Amino acid sequence: MPRNFEYWDPTATRVWLVFQNHGEAFLMREGYEPGCWELHCKEMPAGEPYAFLAEWVQEFRHCGQSSCFGIPHPDAIEVGLVSWDLPSTDQAAVETGEDAETARGAAEAESPKEQTEAEQLGLAEFRLEAVDNHHFYSVTDGSGVRLSLLVAPRVDIIGAQVASTDGDWGPLSLRKVKQATSPVHGVASDTPFEPGKWLGDAPDFSIDGSSDFILRVHRRDWRADPYAHGLQAEEGYGWTGSLGAEGVEAPPGPCLWSRKTASELQAPPVFQRCADRELVLYELHLGSFTGTGTLRDAAERLVHVRDLGCTAISVMPIHQDARRKCTGEVDRWGYDVISFMAVDSLYGSLEDLVHFVQKAHTLGMAVFIDFVCNHMMWGAPHLYGPQMFLTEETVWGPRPDFSKPQVQRYILAAAELLLQRIGVDGLRVDSTKSIRKYPSGDQDSFGASLLSELVALCRQQGKLAIAEDLEDGDGLLQWGGIGFHLQWDMALFCWIYDALVSPLDEFRKVHMVVKGLVGLAPGRGHALRGRVVFMESHDTAACDRYGRVPAAVHNGKSFLPEGVEEAGDAFQQVGNAMPYPDEEEVAQNPYAARRTALGLVLVMTAPGIPMLLQGQEVCESRPFQWPHGPALDWKRVKNAKGDAATWLQLCRDLIALRTGKGQRATCELGGSPLQGDGVHVFLEHGGILAYLRWFEAEDSRERRHCRARLALVAVNWRNQSYERYSFGVPPSKSWCLALPDVIKLRATPTALNIDPQIYASEDEGLEKVIDNAGDKSMQVKYDMSMKNQLYGRSGDFIKGRELFAMILIIKSPDHTEVLYNAHHLYMFNYYGDDQLEAFYNKWLDIVYNMKHDDLPSNNSLRDTLFRKIEHSKLMAFDINRYKTFDEGHPEKTYAYLTGMIKGYIARGKQERLLKDRELKLSLSSNKTTPALEDADKPAAPIKTKKENEAAASSTGDPPKRPKAKAKSEAASVLPTPSPKSHADKNNKKGKDDEEHDHDELDDGDDGGPGPSGGKVSKKPLDDSEDIFDKDKDPEEMTLQELIDVHVQEVHHGTESTDG
Repeated sequence: MPRNFEYWDPTATRVWLVFQNHGEAFLMREGYEPGCWELHCKEMPAGEPYAFLAEWVQEFRHCGQSSCFGIPHPDAIEVGLVSWDLPSTDQAAVETGEDAETARGAAEAESPKEQTEAEQLGLAEFRLEAVDNHHFYSVTDGSGVRLSLLVAPRVDIIGAQVASTDGDWGPLSLRKVKQATSPVHGVASDTPFEPGKWLGDAPDFSIDGSSDFILRVHRRDWRADPYAHGLQAEEGYGWTGSLGAEGVEAPPGPCLWSRKTASELQAPPVFQRCADRELVLYELHLGSFTGTGTLRDAAERLVHVRDLGCTAISVMPIHQDARRKCTGEVDRWGYDVISFMAVDSLYGSLEDLVHFVQKAHTLGMAVFIDFVCNHMMWGAPHLYGPQMFLTEETVWGPRPDFSKPQVQRYILAAAELLLQRIGVDGLRVDSTKSIRKYPSGDQDSFGASLLSELVALCRQQGKLAIAEDLEDGDGLLQWGGIGFHLQWDMALFCWIYDALVSPLDEFRKVHMVVKGLVGLAPGRGHALRGRVVFMESHDTAACDRYGRVPAAVHNGKSFLPEGVEEAGDAFQQVGNAMPYPDEEEVAQNPYAARRTALGLVLVMTAPGIPMLLQGQEVCESRPFQWPHGPALDWKRVKNAKGDAATWLQLCRDLIALRTGKGQRATCELGGSPLQGDGVHVFLEHGGILAYLRWFEAEDSRERRHCRARLALVAVNWRNQSYERYSFGVPPSKSWCLALPDVIKLRATPTALNIDPQIYASEDEGLEKVIDNAGDKSMQVKYDMSMKNQLYGRSGDFIKGRELFAMILIIKSPDHTEVLYNAHHLYMFNYYGDDQLEAFYNKWLDIVYNMKHDDLPSNNSLRDTLFRKIEHSKLMAFDINRYKTFDEGHPEKTYAYLTGMIKGYIARGKQERLLKDRELKLSLSSNKTTPALEDADKPAAPIKTKKENEAAASSTGDPPKRPKAKAKSEAASVLPTPSPKSHADKNNKKGKDDEEHDHDELDDGDDGGPGPSGGKVSKKPLDDSEDIFDKDKDPEEMTLQELIDVHVQEVHHGTESTDG
């Protein structure tokens, strides 16, 4: 069949079209557009592999004595995009990517042996060396330099020239003095690896390092067709035909042949996908979705996705991947693309892709393709030529040069093929940040223009345009900018993830989840908040990144190495996986499944388009690491039991609730409230989150919207269940429970595997202590497991001190030698209003005997203390007043709460003292009269103080004083800090440590705060001490003072000698 072929290279001088099974090459002619070469073939066998052979000119800039050019990237060698005749020397340059000159310099320093020319060249294509001509007096006059060019055997050059950069001299042609040789690939041979050599004398050039010149080489290279529909590897020794009557020999190659489809693709049938509001995405990786990883097999299993309730499939890249091509492993991610048009040969063909899309459409699901055009795999310039790429590369590979119209036309043609000929329903454009910005970070207006053209192409055909930018906090890519319909919302993921994974309630940032629910930038204020929301994606769930959420909850933190930046797409560059928990360990941890289910509820009820990652529907926790795709266990899908079955049903129920297609269908009433944009978070307190969702009517004249439909979502983030929790909602008679018993997963662990390293390093007997602790031992075991997971990631484990402190609640009532940690603040509960002072003393005891590094912040102490006392009836008035304080209020502090408690303790003491006085006065006034025999005796007159002293002096007896209790009998209000405390080990506190000096009760002599600034007075206070001046003359006392003295004497059991 006839077909036109085109090739673009502005540096080309001649181009041939070569068919694999034809012995003759066809010379192409120059087109009207500069750099464009054309050829029309009247008869071409269907699907015949072909390639281009181009003659072109390449320039290099040389300065100094020697330079190496064309060193391939190690990944390009690994995937076979560089010719196979590479030397085995200079491996250090391959592994580290260093310049070969640097590697050779290190080798020369170690060994004085002179290197061969092959060793000097290494893996580079060219090595240019300039030597002073005075070394060659026999052939030159000694002026200038002699230039020596070494050429690798894999490079076929016609000629080489040098010229000064300023045009003062040149061009100077180099002459060929030695032919390159290399062993035949795959054949045993004694032929050595020897580079070719070209020489030339430059009398006007010096090697002082201050001058440089240009090296131009005229070379021949094989090129693939970027517009090809498939790429086929060369399995033999390359093409062996002739290049026409000139008798020019072709270089070895090519490494990849290009292929076109046998027939023109017809326009696909019209498919009307669901509305944007009804979309629920399922991110699918073809290579790991089925055992074979082909498009045909994946199409047969799409029924599973449809039965979940998902209405669209987001397919990870389907274009030819270099790593899949090289290894034959079908489960590779697919982001190392070497074509924007060719379908991966392990997946199938373009026809297979059409079949997959039509099968999804038959099941009522839309298909979106992950379109990667921001980079190609390392080595792509060897495949297509450097004319398509920037000289500056990204961390992922070479970046296309979007400033060239031919590159933009190529990318738009690839997108048009998917949208118009394949029939996909939209594009998810990968890493748009790398398109609208240069690798240096500067703005690329040409890349932004290309994005605008891609979006316009989608909008003109009613297709969806989704961006993955990760740095567009201002909504630049959407209305008011480039025009994408949606973006992946990485911010909401991070906030939900952090709240789920944190094992302690005190560090759960629910207020950030609220911020994520509402949305980020004003530019995203349009429909669906302009975002795709998810709890897992291929980028986040890899085990060398954030990890699968159930495993991360079990781990207590993400799997990102310490110090890795999580902002933007920096986390995607991590490659070293941290220790990952076993699947069975995660399955036995009920908190992992329950918290993951909580996150799923958040995603399915948040504004935006929700997305599930392949395997998430069965709570998959097995690790997968780049470049391998996410696993899906079909045995768990087909024979789901226990938690897997519960999870599968939970996903179905939530999706049905979201789409309004469940038992209580809402489509006829204007759509499910969860599909709308409306969201109002009206409660976020103490770990309880409640918000309303609604679907707005687009036009008030539509009478079918007879009443506003609301959805109420209430979420408990705490590790504590509530039998009931009250809050106000809009009044309505039609409230009903839409999804009862959302989570039926196990609430308590049945068995936990405790790592022996937890306690074996300190005392083997601790295991028996825990096992014999009674009902609370399981909670302690779980706490130990969680904390060990936190510590174990940094190579540390729970120490004996911490373990003793953790089991303090069930063992060892005498804790004078035990040092506390924050665990005890969270575990012990409020004693009750009648034991307020005992509770507060216990609180202070724990705080004072905590290690300084373990001491929580003032805000954490404040919130923890408040949650323990917030239901107190005694302090209800002040607690209700405290609740009215906003965050940042000057009185919403830890010191305010401790001062409030101290005030109630002091008030209680006063009330008890007054009651005691009243009781003693009552007893004193009702004192029994003397015996009958003394009834007639006159009462003794009351003596004054002076008369008593005179009487005492006459008898020689000292005046009687009331007896005070012994010092040891006085009950201390505050505990004395233990001499073993960490605070006593380090008395030199810095400025940063002073923030942990908390405001405590200080009962000094003046009854107020002491001069120490809130520190505890070590002098105990007891009601039995003398608090009145008894040496004062009674005649000078007031009536109340006389009563107080009398009551105190009676209280001490003394008897007044004055009657």
